[in-house]
Amino acid sequence: EIIETAMKDHQRYFPVKDKNGKLLPEFIVITDRGSNDSEVSRKGNERVLRARLADAKFFWDKDRKVSLNERVSDLEGLVFHENIGSYLNREERIGELANFISKMLNLSPEKLKLVKRASRLCKADLLTEMVGEFPKLQGIMGREYALLEGENEEVARSIAEHYSPRHATDGLPETEVGTVLSLADKFDIIASCFSIGLIPTGSQDPYALRRQTQGIVRILEAQDPGISLSKVIERALSNLTNLSASSDKNKIAIANQIKDFFRDRLNNYYLDRGFRYDIIESVMKSGFDNISDFFYRLKIITKISETPIWHSLVTVVERTFNIGKNCTIHGEVNESLLKEEEERKLWTVYKGEREKLLGYVQPRRYEELSILYNDVFAEPVHVFFDKVFVNVEDEKIRNNRLLLVRKINELYVENIANLSYIVERDG
Repeated sequence: EIIETAMKDHQRYFPVKDKNGKLLPEFIVITDRGSNDSEVSRKGNERVLRARLADAKFFWDKDRKVSLNERVSDLEGLVFHENIGSYLNREERIGELANFISKMLNLSPEKLKLVKRASRLCKADLLTEMVGEFPKLQGIMGREYALLEGENEEVARSIAEHYSPRHATDGLPETEVGTVLSLADKFDIIASCFSIGLIPTGSQDPYALRRQTQGIVRILEAQDPGISLSKVIERALSNLTNLSASSDKNKIAIANQIKDFFRDRLNNYYLDRGFRYDIIESVMKSGFDNISDFFYRLKIITKISETPIWHSLVTVVERTFNIGKNCTIHGEVNESLLKEEEERKLWTVYKGEREKLLGYVQPRRYEELSILYNDVFAEPVHVFFDKVFVNVEDEKIRNNRLLLVRKINELYVENIANLSYIVERDG
């Protein structure tokens, strides 16, 4: 990485590798000088690169004299932002948040120790000469120095992985510790910036919060850890000393801003991947606190939208939502107030199928839930609306009917998607 970085970033040279990806002692340089000067140009560029690599060797030798662990306390002098604190403050917050996430994931005590160690060392290489000269090597040099210093291999790898993914096509962390550390780092920087009003606007995003958010989404989607977005955001905000005197109301407002930001990024991310905007919205209305579950529901609804039951399913959910949202009471349906045969039949279907339908939620059998929901409710719901007048003058009977309709709707809307937001398409 050092040699390639010196070539590409400093000199704009093209490294040359063999068919197995091994770096060769050669490079390509493009110049506008004539072929008669090619030998002079080659020697000149070799001389410049040789000097660059000599500098890198000097930095390497100098860095090796001070361990990563010894550098940690000096992070206090490296300011991240004047209103947020130093990199030592960041390292401490990342460690606390990583521990919180680790416990959410039920990691073993042994893994918790590795997470703690990796959290302590993850920013130390920012103080090395090598990273000072080649900033793109942050994390990578931390990994290499940690291995040379005898740190646990997963700890060392996680120091590099916690920056992943660095861009849209970059790989994701491969180790458990690296995954936890990457999430903690990204959630902390997002919470920190939002806490002082550093919110991306237009093309302005100096701390790359959009990229950080997309990184979180990619990790949670791919690795399916079942992490609660709102709980991690809340914990990240609670770690910030600049919010220690802030009111709960203010913290809640900031948390909601962050969740809105995630909502926008999710919408854009999946639109770019070809999902329908109305399906994204309908699934999002049923929650996105668990991003991996959100993505799974999004895929299932997209699949169902291409099946024969789609129009019927959308109609059932839409009709029950539009009527049920007018219900102003809570609690259970009063069977004694069910006067019409059609509403009694609908109530019987609801009671008979409710537990079976809910049984599909935990194992994420959303396609089966959708098929069964449509099978059992499509006909009795339509008959109910055709035969039973809901908005009668008797308030108790009216509210009881609205409550029945809302409960039927909630079986689907609270668990999969609110299909009332679907825009039906011809054909």
